[in-house]
Amino acid sequence: MLCLQVSLILGDIASSLTIQGDDSAEDAYTLTREQIIKIGEHFATLLLETKHRGAFEQAHLGFTKLVTRLWRYRGTSLHALPSRWLTSLMEDIATAQNHATHCPTRRSAGLPFMIQALVTTELQVFGNAKCFNECMSTLLKLVNPDNAKHSTVEARTHSMNILRALFRHADLGENVSSYVAEGLIAAISGFDSMTWVERNSSTLLFSALVVRIFGVQRGRDGDNLCVRNRMTGRIFFMRYPELYDFMLEKVIEGSREEARNRQRQSLYPVLLILARLYPSSLEGVATNLQRSAEDAPGGRQAMVPLISPDM
Repeated sequence: MLCLQVSLILGDIASSLTIQGDDSAEDAYTLTREQIIKIGEHFATLLLETKHRGAFEQAHLGFTKLVTRLWRYRGTSLHALPSRWLTSLMEDIATAQNHATHCPTRRSAGLPFMIQALVTTELQVFGNAKCFNECMSTLLKLVNPDNAKHSTVEARTHSMNILRALFRHADLGENVSSYVAEGLIAAISGFDSMTWVERNSSTLLFSALVVRIFGVQRGRDGDNLCVRNRMTGRIFFMRYPELYDFMLEKVIEGSREEARNRQRQSLYPVLLILARLYPSSLEGVATNLQRSAEDAPGGRQAMVPLISPDM
């Protein structure tokens, strides 16, 4: 309880009191630059090493107030701190440094909260997505299946946990939309990972992306989805053209594996997405589907969006 209250108090202190070096407090100030830096280091320790959810959630609130104040700080020394913190975090994740203090089995604990605070406050203060775009590019590069040999399991796990938090954030709706396709490719590919921790993070990221694309499920019946939780195949692939070839390849791979009495885990999320699509009146009736597809797990539901209403 003491830790929670201290985090909120420090956030209020940093956001309310005058700071040395600010144009509005050149002669009279309450906090020195060194004190602000120590407060930031304290929040970083709490967010990166604390595993109690209540503790790092409160630390996130205090840290958000601190970072907002730093973005508005008029002196160059402290104004650049948030971007430096973000760069340092991205380097630590990519190089697997300090991974012992980051907890992947608890959805990376407070690490996603810390990065959320850094990128969302910049957008709120300036309307500028520079740090956000750099962060997303780095994370998606780490989870890209083509770069799997050049990244560690810890790096991919932390990256997917952070991406999940960013895709779920309500204030980032417009900004994350251009990254949905890349995120979905990474999430689906992660289903085939050899490690449980990476597969677990992939399922969580996939779930967040499905909600981002189709909205929160409005009914309890997963087999009979509300029309608001569905989309025509035409609109879906117009929004995310990169997914057409990727999903087709996964279906083909799944068919080949089924012929060998094996099953690829990445086929299941593809079928879940196809089950949420339905044909448009503008689409034709030509199809090259085979009857054997009906026997695949989830195949019947996945075939629905591929069949014309007139058939």
